[in-house]
Amino acid sequence: MNLRIGFYGLCFMALFSVLGSCLNGDDVEYVLPTDAQITAFSISHDSVPLLDSILFTIDQFNGLIYNHDSIRYGTVIPEKVIATYTSGAYGIMDITRLAEGDSAVFTSGDSLDVSTPVQLKVYAYDGSYKYYQINVNVYQIDPDSMRYSRLTTLPLLDVDAAKAVYIHARMFIFTKTGVGAVKLYSSSSGADWTELSISGLPDNTVVSEIQQVGDELFAYTEDGKLFRSFDAQTWSSISTEYPVEAMLGYIGDTPLQTACYALLVKKDGRTVFASTPDLLTWSYGEEVPANFPVVGFSSLKTHVMAADRITLVGGTSGSGAMLNSCWSTTNGIYWAKITDNNKGVFPLMTGMNVFIYDDCFYLMNGLTADGVYNREIYRSIDGGVTWQLAPEKVNFPEAYSGRYGASTVVDEDNNIYIIGGKNQQVLTDIWVGILNKLSYK
Repeated sequence: MNLRIGFYGLCFMALFSVLGSCLNGDDVEYVLPTDAQITAFSISHDSVPLLDSILFTIDQFNGLIYNHDSIRYGTVIPEKVIATYTSGAYGIMDITRLAEGDSAVFTSGDSLDVSTPVQLKVYAYDGSYKYYQINVNVYQIDPDSMRYSRLTTLPLLDVDAAKAVYIHARMFIFTKTGVGAVKLYSSSSGADWTELSISGLPDNTVVSEIQQVGDELFAYTEDGKLFRSFDAQTWSSISTEYPVEAMLGYIGDTPLQTACYALLVKKDGRTVFASTPDLLTWSYGEEVPANFPVVGFSSLKTHVMAADRITLVGGTSGSGAMLNSCWSTTNGIYWAKITDNNKGVFPLMTGMNVFIYDDCFYLMNGLTADGVYNREIYRSIDGGVTWQLAPEKVNFPEAYSGRYGASTVVDEDNNIYIIGGKNQQVLTDIWVGILNKLSYK
């Protein structure tokens, strides 16, 4: 350390000497630069090419140099990397390994061990200095794995039928037992629930088929009456020409489409497709195919090639057959089966949960035609055309019970809440999961 201090002293003396001779020669006053800031920083190593592409943030106020986007999980940083910086400072600085306290002279282009935090002491020409701490961040957990935990057990789920939705940044659960009235509960966290008043929703509502359509909720009764709510508490009746058998989804107004709601109705003794732009005027299509789902399906809205689409996944047909297909529409009247059975499908299944997550369709839970309570997770990256088993690292933990008829909601922080459901019994637990990479802020 004494040699280094002596080296710095000689450099500064030489600088002052040169400046002094210049001042004597032309009577010009020189001001020594006081800039001790680093303006760019990078690292590289021949064996780890990705290090070259790391973007480092330089926090001048707090004296930090770090990569905001962590390096991918499992990357091994070599013991020594080449560290390069740009600075208006003196050009030679101290480097201190904070863990050991050892320090040495360091210049741009030298090799540096960044496996633990290090500190730079940057000297300006006038002898002033500035400290920077260098942190090279590497993901310590696999970003593509899923974390699950049992959040709570909720006795209010011990009912004949329940459905949870997520609207206005809150979770709502509708429940019903026997011929009793529909009850409503709300929570912002999934752990603590409060019962709310509810009005306008009849006792014969098919609670399990309540559908969220954008910022609206729709429900229908056992005798086909349709109801709508904007807040989950207050419901109003919607007049229809024919009894409603299912709400399928909503298509937005785009340059290629007119906004419309898609439904199934009972017309002249047949289940047919129906569409309405405003819940006032109605159009009707053909009778639904024998292999089209009428209950137990999941409905997703996507935007593909400048157009909205409704996609229905799985479910049960009018004859009671379980399905492993996906159907899609851009107008609510004409539907096409898009699943490619030759390239990968999920099992025949009903009561599963399908949602859009990490730019994929995720499928979990469900009761298969073989009577199995599904514990596998399937994904589709092409909007439901083909399906593959998700990697094992996103599978449920052993403590999770397979189920069907559960509700899933995804909140604004990418948490997946799995609420209730059934297997041999009614389940009253709530689980929460999140893909690690979507949990990083």
